[in-house]
Amino acid sequence: MEQKQTVLAVIIENESYAEKAIEQYPDSDIFLLNKTNSETLSEKVINYEEISQSFAADSEKFPMLLTLINAKYSELQQEWDYIILTNSKENFSAKIYVADFDKIKVEIK
Repeated sequence: MEQKQTVLAVIIENESYAEKAIEQYPDSDIFLLNKTNSETLSEKVINYEEISQSFAADSEKFPMLLTLINAKYSELQQEWDYIILTNSKENFSAKIYVADFDKIKVEIK
């Protein structure tokens, strides 16, 4: 039985990471999360404009991008994994309150 090779999708936070992604991951698909300028992208970068140019928060755009990536690889019947190129892991973190948010009162001394 032939084992499927896992495809690596490289997600770049914005176009400033494109050159580095192309150099470091030449055999991977590169997906853009945020389009921040009007410069022409390398044809190696996959840009879903409805996401990259959206004014939605990254916390909304990221799952939408993952859904499109999953659809692309599912159609090709490929297993995939991803990495994100960013300047801060905090940009992809979620803060969770352990108490009911409305019950938290901030007092200034």
